[in-house]
Amino acid sequence: MAVAAPVAGLFDYLAPVNVPRDRLVPGLRLLVPFGSSRRVGLLVELAGERDPELGDLKPVEAVLDPRPLLTARDLSLILWAAAYYQQPLGVALLSALPARLRRHGPMLDERVRGIRATRAADSLDLDSLA
Repeated sequence: MAVAAPVAGLFDYLAPVNVPRDRLVPGLRLLVPFGSSRRVGLLVELAGERDPELGDLKPVEAVLDPRPLLTARDLSLILWAAAYYQQPLGVALLSALPARLRRHGPMLDERVRGIRATRAADSLDLDSLA
């Protein structure tokens, strides 16, 4: 789990209760306890079995999005950039998101109208665009 903090590594948390493991994929925003507050974190990888040496881990409080905001390729690029520019992983990953998504809240604001492609655009071959 990456959290925007001036720390080089990632943080370990227990999977949230009542969320199927197959729904937990890298690129999801999660709400996690962090120190005496709560922060938005970004799931980077899932561990296999719980290592008893990790001690008592805190559980993830909530999954904030229905699908990942960043793809595996996005994560790979941002992690590479963080290493290259020697930036904390969480700062680099969460900086790739719009400011609104770095805070706890829904992905989209229902009051703001979005942009949708027309039916003609759905059938358009994207490779043909210059």
